[in-house]
Amino acid sequence: MLRFIKRSDITDVKSHKEYLVATMYFNKIFSEKTYRLILVSAVISLPFLLTPSCSENQTAITTKDELIPEIFTEMTDLYQDGYNDKDVFDTDLKTTSDTTEPEDIQANNDTYIIGDTSEESDDYSPLDTEPDYKDITPDEEYKDIFQVDNEAGSDTEVITDTFFNICPENMANIEGKFCIDMFEARLEEFLNGEWVPRSPYITVGNSTVRAVPANNSYPQAYISGKEAETACKNSGKRLCTLSEWLTACKGPYNWTYPYGNQYEKDFCNDTYISGHHPLCDYFKLNPCDPSKLSYQQFNDPGINQMPDTISRGGEFGLCVSYYGVYDMHGNLHEWISDPNGTFKGGFYGDAKINGNGCNYTTTAHEFTYHDYSTGFRCCKDIN
Repeated sequence: MLRFIKRSDITDVKSHKEYLVATMYFNKIFSEKTYRLILVSAVISLPFLLTPSCSENQTAITTKDELIPEIFTEMTDLYQDGYNDKDVFDTDLKTTSDTTEPEDIQANNDTYIIGDTSEESDDYSPLDTEPDYKDITPDEEYKDIFQVDNEAGSDTEVITDTFFNICPENMANIEGKFCIDMFEARLEEFLNGEWVPRSPYITVGNSTVRAVPANNSYPQAYISGKEAETACKNSGKRLCTLSEWLTACKGPYNWTYPYGNQYEKDFCNDTYISGHHPLCDYFKLNPCDPSKLSYQQFNDPGINQMPDTISRGGEFGLCVSYYGVYDMHGNLHEWISDPNGTFKGGFYGDAKINGNGCNYTTTAHEFTYHDYSTGFRCCKDIN
């Protein structure tokens, strides 16, 4: 049999024992440490030790010296009679004489706790209605870092985590302001009613494509800014602005390179064979003069299939920004949202001529230009 015990009614050793037992019951739910249970119970009891009150037909306990020995004697007896750290508070509140399962309880504005009783009390009042059940989730404990959206007339609360990563898979949350692909993008093509992977070595042409982060796969080159913009849009994303791209690359400390201010060789894919140029190697130009090649040759699918050219997304594990974004320096140039034509970061054959690290900027080509070195990644608003 269980009853409610109001804290203001705890005036003697018996009711105090019940209060301590119930306190240990609830503490046991949240802790496996018996010592913590005893300590918490003892601390909670201090106000009642120091300021006892009397009720009708009860004798006041006037000093803590009278109360403390008896309370802890009762607690010791309880443990010796069968209360132990392994099974006492598993599911039921047990005593040596009563193993009745606890009744359901619903708290109200008064603070009540469960106590064990073998006698009825004037304070006891049964529940008139079935209690409302509510799961206790981390959302309640950490509600200060969750944003709750509840549209008018809706019974459903949508919990939006603004502290942890709420971005789609393989996108990084940049300070809760926007999402950015953690890897440069590859393409999928819409064929026969479904999206299928597409070769990263060919131009887009008239294909319907969408952007997918190239996690452990080769990213798409041979793409223009305009085509990249459409590919991002088809994935529910967009090209990054200059400010977004720089923030993701430089991090909160405004680093020159994604990984810091000091250049580190071989951290990123920015060191094509020294003294060589991929176009000259592929077309065997001697002397090396890429200006003699046609635009079509600049888009030859064989260029990036040579050794030491593009790398898989995340392959250079040290080429990562503060926010966990890979390959923002080297590998492929990355188009940003500038209709006049701007790409950032450099590529595997050169990441120095137009600036160091995150500051590398090329503005020499129109938004519709593409070649073997041009790639992209997408951003997305946090709604």
